[in-house]
Amino acid sequence: MIFNIVFESKWGFHPCDYQTYLKLKFLNRAYSLALKARGAWERWERKQERTGIEPKQFPVFEWVFKSQPYGDAIRLSNFGEEVRKAVRISRHPVPTTEEVKHLGINEGIVDVHYKFLKKWIKEHKV
Repeated sequence: MIFNIVFESKWGFHPCDYQTYLKLKFLNRAYSLALKARGAWERWERKQERTGIEPKQFPVFEWVFKSQPYGDAIRLSNFGEEVRKAVRISRHPVPTTEEVKHLGINEGIVDVHYKFLKKWIKEHKV
């Protein structure tokens, strides 16, 4: 059973505390950079003669390809999309506790990925 813990601010009620929101915001930014880096890697991979340095890829986000009835497949990361959804939910306060939506992502997983990605970005100077 999932309990919906509610945090109150002067603007209303939120589904997570401020520190968790900042971690989600960081992971969301990293996911945006990972999408950009993945695109650069795919362009580099399509070259017949691979010149230059291979672009870095972010290790946290696993890539799943969703086929479309038209055109190319869409890149999706299950964790990255969950983070984006959680950031959108946590960003806006609601007036009552009953209206607070659950984030849909475990805070323990957020902490683990946040620490790992902070360390990885520092080591790889991204």
